[in-house]
Amino acid sequence: MESSFFCLALLVVSNVYLFYQLLDSGITITYISNTMEKQEEAIKLLGEIIVEEGKAYSQNDVLFLLRQKYKDGFIVEDTNSVSYQGIEFLFKNDTLVSVRDIW
Repeated sequence: MESSFFCLALLVVSNVYLFYQLLDSGITITYISNTMEKQEEAIKLLGEIIVEEGKAYSQNDVLFLLRQKYKDGFIVEDTNSVSYQGIEFLFKNDTLVSVRDIW
């Protein structure tokens, strides 16, 4: 009889703990999702500002500025793009046309 009460108490405690973990995970996922959405909006806004103000910069200019600022950074240069840390600068006719998040 005592063992059945012990098992029942153990079952209740484990279910409460699992419910808490599930609730905590749900809240964490929601918080991370909202943060990511806000960061994507900020990157889009900054990209639009950079494109509007940076039309005078050629692909070589952007590459030079990135290499000057981030000497040890992993900067990838392609035919019409330059990528650094998940941000891609796209060029058309050697003119900056967009900045986008590639992660």
